[in-house]
Amino acid sequence: SSIYPDAVPGTLYGFNGTYVSGTVLENGDGYWLFFDTEGSTDVSGSSIDQVTIPLSEGWNLMGSLSSAFESSSIDDPEEIIVSGSIYGFEGTYQPTTTLQPGKGYWINASADGQVTLNSGGTARIEPFVDRTAEANVIRFNGVPLYFGVTIPENELQSYELPPKPPADVFDVRFNENMKVVQSRGQIILSNPIEALTVTYEVKHETSSVWVLVSNDGKEYPLHHSGTFQNIENVTWLTLKKVSSLPTEYALSQNFPNPFNPTTTITYSIPENSEVNLTIYNLTGKKITNLVQGQVNAGIYSVNWDGTNHTGNPVSSGLYLYTVETANFRSMKKMILMK
Repeated sequence: SSIYPDAVPGTLYGFNGTYVSGTVLENGDGYWLFFDTEGSTDVSGSSIDQVTIPLSEGWNLMGSLSSAFESSSIDDPEEIIVSGSIYGFEGTYQPTTTLQPGKGYWINASADGQVTLNSGGTARIEPFVDRTAEANVIRFNGVPLYFGVTIPENELQSYELPPKPPADVFDVRFNENMKVVQSRGQIILSNPIEALTVTYEVKHETSSVWVLVSNDGKEYPLHHSGTFQNIENVTWLTLKKVSSLPTEYALSQNFPNPFNPTTTITYSIPENSEVNLTIYNLTGKKITNLVQGQVNAGIYSVNWDGTNHTGNPVSSGLYLYTVETANFRSMKKMILMK
């Protein structure tokens, strides 16, 4: 409280296998501390340019030094630091290679031992090769998770996330605290805000399609890239692969509905077809074409942002949308509410 007088009282947490409430800061240790507003603090005293800290097997919270230093300069004589396992926190967990003064960091150890933080040291840790760089990615309110890439078993520990924050902080991760899965995984959300925005990029298209299924049974196909907005009342989801070739034509109800400002329309075609996906107003006037041309068999999702063919916003109200092929036509209603 003498160093951070603007912090919320009673919110200092250290970590010793579990969160431990405290009042005193020790050199070399890291802590959670909550603030109601942004700000800064000047800390006076002698500079700390080197400190040796004990690590327990598993996750540890460690402090920093009086000047910025690279994680590669940490002296790790027993080689217990798990490669790629140093995380800071900027609204969400962020892997980091540069440790800043005044900040706390998570670090994962493969065994009990000691390491030395040294601002003047030379690189001692082998560079981490991040295999998620080539993975598909899905983001929940901007927080990324990765899928569709194979991680060698001896490297899996490098893709674990630190323990969940102690309270009232949004967090998303696959089960078993992973940030990446190969073919299927359950996604757990902690302290989700009211409206969830999901964006995704599928870099590797295959004969199967990725589908996100919410705990209330709604399905969101992930094709190429896109966005799902205003998803509500979700605490967990399942990410899985399914056959990309549907057995029949279908047009799904847009989601969300009513919507503002965007909504997603999903349709299925069992064979390569000339497809038109068109928006009309209630008088039958064409507003815009979302899809027009040859489309391969599959399940597709298209976003509409409430604009007409010239890019101008349309007014609130009831609209119709249709999917037409040579062998199929279906129409549904949706509501734009501003």
